Parts: sequence; structure tokens; C-alpha cells
Amino acid sequence: LLGQGILEPLKYTRALLRLGSDADPYLASMRASLMAFHDAIRFGSSDGLALSAPHGVAVLAACVRAAACVGASREKPAAPELQPAGEPRAGEVVVTGGTGFVGRRVVRDLLAMGKPVTKKVRDPGRVPAAVRDSERIVVGDAGDPTALDAVCRGADAVIHLATCAGDDPTEAMPAAAVALREACRTAGVRRLVFASSTAAINMGGGEVVRDPCAADPSLELRPPYAQGKILAERELLQDAGAKELVILRPGVVIGPDGNPQHTGVGLWPRDNHCLGWSRGKSPLPLILVEDCGKAFALAVDAKDAAGKSYNLAGDVQFTAREYVRELAQVTGRPLRFH
Repeated sequence: LLGQGILEPLKYTRALLRLGSDADPYLASMRASLMAFHDAIRFGSSDGLALSAPHGVAVLAACVRAAACVGASREKPAAPELQPAGEPRAGEVVVTGGTGFVGRRVVRDLLAMGKPVTKKVRDPGRVPAAVRDSERIVVGDAGDPTALDAVCRGADAVIHLATCAGDDPTEAMPAAAVALREACRTAGVRRLVFASSTAAINMGGGEVVRDPCAADPSLELRPPYAQGKILAERELLQDAGAKELVILRPGVVIGPDGNPQHTGVGLWPRDNHCLGWSRGKSPLPLILVEDCGKAFALAVDAKDAAGKSYNLAGDVQFTAREYVRELAQVTGRPLRFH
């Protein structure tokens, strides 16, 4: 930091005085194209630049034709037709966020266990065409009390995976938890399985985190997402609405169709550069999405799980540096950790 603090003013001064060339090729190319554009206007020399309105229209027309070739449209596609949700069946398990990264695995595992499943989805367009007529689906927002009352009616258990972060997670997440609590109480739900996150616990103390452990009490020191999860846990621990509550806190969930640039590893300002939250030398609580989905499915009936919280992590725990290095080797891309 000290070196950068000294170097950056020098680099800024050099750029201001136009001494030397730009080290950043993106900045250099943008500057050159802008200068060429204004030179063409000032001196009437186009240098191959198309500056007339007809040229602009032609460029836009080419873009529209290119989009049409790949089936893109300006119109938002109509929501697919879904069969009306029938009456809940015996042992119905409701999954909010059932079309998400983890939710798809949870639904698959529940069905393999012989459980009747109701998916509560916000966007019907994300429901695969192959299951639209075979699964019980209710459309609505996971933070909407009316939608939650409708989906929880007759349910035996609810798995709440929907993030419900909203514009402000510190308000939206606990509010959604309260709405879910009331819906579970009204419906007489036996068990509520709540998806929290390892972001809700303090992993910065240098000690091994073991089950059981409580959420981090230092709320004001945590970022908004972590605060939202902590506050939601507090609401449900006071009163879950359901007869039994199980809290699962997945770590850094990774899998084949997930985003390899996971924010649990670091901040990715570009897809090949990762800025670590720390020096990147501590083991990460990685968990495969298949294992995470199975944990949520099994939590519906696990007798000893009632009233407990579990932190979900696998047995392969790369550091952030190791994760980026492995990812670079597998993908063949020049990924860098900073």
C-alpha cells in the first residue's frame, strides 16, 4: 500500500503531462479512437470514419439483423403457460428458489426420495418446459406474504432457498423471514429448513469453526448480505412459525453450471482477475452443489436435526490462491489472484 501510495501520484503526474505512453492498452485504444473522431469533425478528414446519420442508421440496422439471426427479439417473451397448481398432497415439501443453482438439485433429490414437491418461483420462464406439466408450481415472490400463504397451505415442510435480498438485504431478508414465519404458522408446517450462509458466522478469528455455532453477534462489522442473513436467523430463532427449525449455512458452493468467479473467493472486477478479501492463504469452506442439495433434501426428515444449525463445507478446501491457480490450469486462461 505504501508503494502504491507513492507510485500512483507519480503515474498520474506523468499521464497529466503526457510523458510516455499509456501502459493500459484499453485506455490507449479508447483515447486514440476518441481523438480520431474529434479530428474528423474539426478538420473534415474522415480517415475511414463513418460520421453521417445514414451511416449510423446502417450500423443499427446491421445490429438488428445480427440479433434476428440468433433469434433475439426486442419484445420480452411471454410467460409460459403453467398448469394451475392442484391441491397439496400428503407430505408436500415446498421449495422456494427451486429453479436456482442449489434449488434444482434439492428438487431432484426430493423427488428421488419420493417426496411430492411444490416449487415457488418468481419467474415462470425459468421453469424447464419438460417439467411444466408434471411439477406443482406456484408463481410469486418469496417475500410476498400472500404468495407464501398460498404456497405453504397444506405443506408438511418448507425449504427456504430464495435469497430475497432486495435493494437492501438488511431489511428485505428479515422481512421475508417474518412473512415466511407467519405463513408456516398459518399452514401448520411441521419443519422449516432455512438456507442461511457461512457469511453469517465469524470466520476471521483464526480458529477452526465447529458446529454448533451461533451467528456473528458483531452485526455492525459485517457487509449488508451477511447482516441480512444474521437478522433473518434471529427472527426465526425467536419464532420459526413451524414446529421445527433447521438452519443450514452453505459455504462457497461450486458446481458444473455455477459461476466459477465466486464472490466467496474474492472480488472479480474482470473475469480473469480476482482481488482476494485477504491474502488468500486460508482454507475456503468449499462445497459441491450436489452435496449441498442433498444436505437440504435430507434435512427435511432428519430426526436429530430439529432445532439445530449446521455449517456445510466439503473436505477439499483450497485457499483462494489455490482455487484461482487450479481454475487457470483447468480452463487454460491467464487467471490471476491479487
